[in-house]
Amino acid sequence: MKSDCRKDICIIESACLYATLENYLRQHRFCGECRIKVVKAYTLLVEEADPSKEKGYVPALYSGIKRCLQDKHIHLNPKTEYITKLINRAEPELLGSPTTNSSPQVSRRERHAKTLEIAQEEVLTCLGICMYERLNRLYMRVREEERTCQLFAAVAVHTLHRSFETVVEKARGVSQLELLYEEFAREEQAKQKHKEAKKSRRKRRKGKALCEKARCEFAPDCLCPAPGKPDGVCECCSDDSDSREDALLDQSRCSSDLWADDCDSKELCKCDTVPDK
Repeated sequence: MKSDCRKDICIIESACLYATLENYLRQHRFCGECRIKVVKAYTLLVEEADPSKEKGYVPALYSGIKRCLQDKHIHLNPKTEYITKLINRAEPELLGSPTTNSSPQVSRRERHAKTLEIAQEEVLTCLGICMYERLNRLYMRVREEERTCQLFAAVAVHTLHRSFETVVEKARGVSQLELLYEEFAREEQAKQKHKEAKKSRRKRRKGKALCEKARCEFAPDCLCPAPGKPDGVCECCSDDSDSREDALLDQSRCSSDLWADDCDSKELCKCDTVPDK
């Protein structure tokens, strides 16, 4: 951070410090006498022209602080070490932890400043609270600005990407949406063909089963297993039975190339005879 910015951040208005001090005194429930002491220490810091005349005043505690009585504000030392020291002094209050050598009930309900030196330390604690709140607000504001810049950059990149895609689609003549639609359409057609093929195979198997059942009903010597018996191959409905029947028919008949006189059994011969002229 630049030195000018550091100096501007380290300017504390009297009204801001007094509001923080009032909240601090109300939170810890200082007694009336101690409250007066703390307010006196605040007055010596922001209003009194020569606070060293006050009995019990410790100038070393307010060292590094420049006062502007007419403008009613004070300038803190912009060095990092000094600001860190102030914030560390106010750290127990910021974290909500009790003060050392005191119980939580006492630290949140009672607080005493019997001497002006202790009262000055309480004022410095309030200064640390003011600086921490200011730096915290500044940090949050910077983070918001950074996120806003990142968001604007992302929007700009997305806009450029969309513009580039639009130009490419115009050059190709086919948009990305159309290509995606075609891909979905091909997948849907493949699924439909698979379903139709599966359905046709199921119909063929069912028709074959019905056909075999019908043949068994019309065959008088069917050897198909009866209901309740283990399944087997139907001898009368299978292709092997058809081939065996054809072979038997061929054996029972004589060849058409032979004469009727050459048949061994003329009475049973079924050959076609040539009539006498």
